[in-house]
Amino acid sequence: VGGPIIQNKLFFFADVERIKQDAQASATTSPTFAAIQTQYPFIPAPFRDTFSLARVDWNAPKGMHVFARIAYGVTSDDSNYADLYSLYNSRNNVPAYVGGVDFTTGRFTHSFRGGYEKFHNLLSDGTAGVTSIYNPSTAIGVPVTLLDGQDGFYAGPNYLAPQGTYQSGKQIRYDGTWTKGQHSVRFGASMNRLLGGGFAEFYGQSLYTVFGAANLVSGGNPADPINGYAAEYYILGNGNGFFSEKPGFGLKGGGLEDWRSAWYVGDTWKVSQSLTASFGLRWSVDTDRANQDLPTPSCASVAPSLQFPGCTSTSNTNLFDQFQQGLGKPTKQPYANFAPQVGFVFSPGAHKFAFRGGAGIFYDSDIFNNTSNARSQAVNANGNYFNYAGLCGQFHARVIMPDGSVVTSINGVSLSTVCAEPIAQAAPQVAAVKAAYQAASQTGG
Repeated sequence: VGGPIIQNKLFFFADVERIKQDAQASATTSPTFAAIQTQYPFIPAPFRDTFSLARVDWNAPKGMHVFARIAYGVTSDDSNYADLYSLYNSRNNVPAYVGGVDFTTGRFTHSFRGGYEKFHNLLSDGTAGVTSIYNPSTAIGVPVTLLDGQDGFYAGPNYLAPQGTYQSGKQIRYDGTWTKGQHSVRFGASMNRLLGGGFAEFYGQSLYTVFGAANLVSGGNPADPINGYAAEYYILGNGNGFFSEKPGFGLKGGGLEDWRSAWYVGDTWKVSQSLTASFGLRWSVDTDRANQDLPTPSCASVAPSLQFPGCTSTSNTNLFDQFQQGLGKPTKQPYANFAPQVGFVFSPGAHKFAFRGGAGIFYDSDIFNNTSNARSQAVNANGNYFNYAGLCGQFHARVIMPDGSVVTSINGVSLSTVCAEPIAQAAPQVAAVKAAYQAASQTGG
C-alpha cells in the first residue's frame, strides 16, 4: 500500500509478504536400513518467510529528495540438508534502516546515505520431539548422533547445532559527480563499521558416533544401527563455541570487528564521437581480517617442556624468528590497497558496433570465518574456545583431557572394552567421559 501524505510533497509505501510452506522430503538410504526407511519414510521440511518494508519519501525544498526506509526479514527453515534424519532448524532475523538525501548544486550532484543492518542466524536441533523420524537417542537414553557415510545413514541431533552467527554494519556514504564539457568526474567515499560474532558448539549436545559395515559386532543385526554395531570412533565436543576471546553481541566471546573504508575518483572522457575513455583510482581497506591486532608469539609464551636454548620463558625473543629471521614481523593492515582502473569504448562510423576494453586492480576481503578460525589457534588468552576429543579407532581407547591427563577407563570399565561394545551399550559410558571432558574444558574465561 502506498500514496501521498502531502500532495506532491510527502509519500509513503508499506509492504508485507508471507510465505508458508509445509513440505516433506522422502527419506533415502541404503538397503541395509530399509526397514527403518519403511517405518519413517518422510522428512518434515517446513519453510517460513516473512518480509516487511516501510518507506517515506519527501520532495524537500531547493530540489532535494529525502527518504527513509525500514525493513525486517524473518526466515525459518527445517531440513536435513542431505543428512537424512539428522535435522536442524535455521532461523534468520535481518532488520535494516536506511536514509538518504540527493540534491544538485551547479555542475555537481550529491548523494548521501546512512544505514544500519543486523543479521542473526540461529541453528538449533530439529529432531527433539519429532516422532515421524528415526532418532537413536530415544532408545539409548542419551543424545546420540549416528553417521554411516558409506550407507548414507544419518540420525539423531544435528552435530552443527546449536550455533549462532551475528553481524552488523553501520555505514555512511557519499557519492558525487561533476560534469563539464566532455568530462564527467565521479568521486565518493564510505565508511562502514562491521561487527561479527557468535558461537558454534559443534558436537556439543550429542555424542557424535561414526560407524560402518566394518564395525558390525559378532552376531549383530546389520539393520539395527545401535545394537548391531560398535562405533568406529566417537567425537566429544568440549561444550564451548567461541572462536575469539573478544566479547560481542552480549556474549562473553566470539566477537570480531572491522573498519571498512574506501574512497574513489574517476573520469569518463568523451574523447570524440567514436571514442570514450575512462580512468579511475580506488582505495579500500578492511582492518583486522587477518587478526592484525594480535602480536606474534614470543618465546615466553611457549610451554616450558617445549622451550629450547635461546628461546626460554625469560626470553622476550620472537618465536617465529627462531626458525627464520623476519617471520616474526607483525601482519600489517592493508592500507596500501590502491586500485587503478582504465577502460575504453570505441564505436566507429555509424555506431553499429562497439569495441570495449579495460583493465584494473581489484581487492577482495577475507570472510569473518577465516578470521575467527585462525584466531582461536593464535590468541594467547584464556577463553571458552571450541575444541574436541576423539575416542576409539584412530583416536585409540583414551581421551586426552585439556590439562594433558589421559583417561583410559570410566566407572571402572576400560575404554578399550567400551569401544568394542554395541553403540547402545557403550553410549551412556562414553557420554559420562564426555561430561567430564566438557567440565574440564570450562575455563570461565
